[in-house]
Amino acid sequence: MEAKILTFSPLSKVSKHLADPDVLNVFDVSPNSISSGKQQAFIDAVLAESRVSKFLYPGNSNDPAYHIEVPQNAATSTTPTVDPTPGVKTTASEKVVDQL
Repeated sequence: MEAKILTFSPLSKVSKHLADPDVLNVFDVSPNSISSGKQQAFIDAVLAESRVSKFLYPGNSNDPAYHIEVPQNAATSTTPTVDPTPGVKTTASEKVVDQL
């Protein structure tokens, strides 16, 4: 099956949206889902988030959506294993997304 897939396109061209979710989470957010007055705050929060390895958006690429890639590697994750205070957002991006 892999050989047949490679006849159409090399794996490097396959969308990372199809990556193993235990290794890499990839998702897109429509700019239309965020009010225009809060889009820059969203961009700033994603850029400040250390867990994000790649962020494409209309201002830095030809991608029409906010494309976000987050490796699922314990060594790079800053997420606490236990929420120290339930209901309190711990990162800038969590606070911004919660406000959207």
